[in-house]
Amino acid sequence: MHPILFRIPLFKTPLKLWWALAAVAFILVIFAATNVKKERNAAVGSVVAAVALALVGWKYREVGYGASTLPIYSFGVMLGLSLVIGWVVTLTLAEKEGLPRDQMATCYVVTAIAGMLGARLAYVVTNLDDFKALADVVDMRKGGLVASGALLGGFVGSWAYLRPQGIRVLPWADAVAPSLGLGIVTTPIGAYLQGSDFGTRLSDAAPAWLRKLGEFPHWPSGTMPNGDGSPAYVRHLAQYRGSPLAEKLTALNHSFAVHPTQLYEALFGLSLVILFFALRKRAVFRGQMFLVVLFGYCTFRFAIDFIRDDIDRDMWGPAFARHLAIPMVLFAMSLGFIFGLSRMVRKESIRNLFRVISVVPAVSAFFLLKPQSFSMPVGLRLTMGQWFSFVTSLFVSFLFAHLWQEARRQPKLAMSLGDGDVLATFAPAEKKEPEEAEDEAALDNEPSKDDEPPKQV
Repeated sequence: MHPILFRIPLFKTPLKLWWALAAVAFILVIFAATNVKKERNAAVGSVVAAVALALVGWKYREVGYGASTLPIYSFGVMLGLSLVIGWVVTLTLAEKEGLPRDQMATCYVVTAIAGMLGARLAYVVTNLDDFKALADVVDMRKGGLVASGALLGGFVGSWAYLRPQGIRVLPWADAVAPSLGLGIVTTPIGAYLQGSDFGTRLSDAAPAWLRKLGEFPHWPSGTMPNGDGSPAYVRHLAQYRGSPLAEKLTALNHSFAVHPTQLYEALFGLSLVILFFALRKRAVFRGQMFLVVLFGYCTFRFAIDFIRDDIDRDMWGPAFARHLAIPMVLFAMSLGFIFGLSRMVRKESIRNLFRVISVVPAVSAFFLLKPQSFSMPVGLRLTMGQWFSFVTSLFVSFLFAHLWQEARRQPKLAMSLGDGDVLATFAPAEKKEPEEAEDEAALDNEPSKDDEPPKQV
């Protein structure tokens, strides 16, 4: 593993920052000129962005990059790969669902840019002490991206573009869902190659192959801007400085074995992609599969942060007793599953089994973490990512339950693309004849059918 895949030889003349900004601004102007008639709002937004880039380029026209070679970083390559794969998958699914391909292509670009800006902004805001100038903000070697910021930024970008088009966000979200899963596969691999987002130390009883995957090497000086070596190696040197373990670490020339949490995340992302394609034909309302993927990711992200050990995670909020906080949060998320996503399971006996299983992690965590008698409870503060995952999972569960009920009432409308405000769940229902209204009221008064799936259209 290495953070730099290869290096591109450069000329003696330093590369100027404004060159890249001018190139992007030029592309935006060309896009605006060719789409001013078809997509006026997108064209105007492109011109505004081009002007902003031009102003930034003028202000920082003296900033340059002078070196004999230009390093191509592993994380950036994997991030770019995820965007390319996502482009193909998203547009293919969007076209199959009847969404206009040209508009969706533009929307994908807007969503991707907004997502990356949101991810970077979230990282900068939560690590302000590491950034002294604008050049530090755009230097991806100094930290990385925050997934929660990418989700929020992507949503805002989608909303800003789709609203004037009269296209609801839910059909678009379903088309994007597998790309979200694929991004969870590729970008953690980039983080693994870069050595970031690593986990806590593995025990000596861990399998040899797992320990080997969790050993991050001591890279040559200057490979990374912060410290001499991979982030895990630097972290362990700081932790064990002055002890015999530091001497052992130097002799090993690599970090102690840690949980390769990046690979755990990549495998989970792959499982989300498989789940999406296995269940998407059974969807009964637009946005259903996106909510499933998002809930799954939030649940995993909340859990995986407990074994992360990188220093880029900011703790936030009050400290709780660990044996109470973790079970309570897990129980709340299991309730979200019980009253929301579990309704996808059609057979009642299996559905109830899954509901019972969803409570097991919370109960197990309480007994496993319960402190011994007369000992002080261990304090715990959640990370920003965990808070985001917790709140988002509850919101997703509520929205899923609401959309499921609406789909029971109006199954055809639930699967339609429709027009209207992008934030609207469904278009206003048409006025019904008295007989239709009576039939629908009778359906709503059947409590035993609350969990039954709506009729697919």
